[in-house]
Amino acid sequence: MNEKHGPDDGFGVYALIIVIFVLIIGLGAYFADTFSSSTTQASELKKRSQLVTDATLIQQRIVSCAFAYPSSDGGGAFANYPAEPPSDLVSDLECPGTSASLWSGSDGVFYPPAPRGYSEWTYSHTSSGIHIQTAGPAADATLLSEIVAELGSQALQPTSGTLRIIVRGS
Repeated sequence: MNEKHGPDDGFGVYALIIVIFVLIIGLGAYFADTFSSSTTQASELKKRSQLVTDATLIQQRIVSCAFAYPSSDGGGAFANYPAEPPSDLVSDLECPGTSASLWSGSDGVFYPPAPRGYSEWTYSHTSSGIHIQTAGPAADATLLSEIVAELGSQALQPTSGTLRIIVRGS
């Protein structure tokens, strides 16, 4: 009944504590990696959604201006569309029928800020067509390819990391 306790009696308890500790660290690393991956995917989805939404909004504003003032002379091949502003920026576009900014906010619509890592949208009005464009990191080439596939023939990626939306012409 009187048992002697030796120095190895507590080994099982210490081994169990170490195993539990290693399992907790392993699970923590697994969940941290899963969370990081989910966060990256959510960030890519948000960026994609914002680029598509912004491009669609800008395109609609430009086309609605042209339809609202069909006899306007904005200059160039597509006279009823806004002329290319000196800055080339979409934020500086003026409707040729009113000479008012497309983004004044008087109708509740304001210019959308570019997604993080992307340049402000630019506008090009040439004799062959009208397009808007933004540039981001070259690493987003796959994301932009998916957007081009979604938007079809009205979108293209002229260089890695660049998204171009055709408003009119080619």
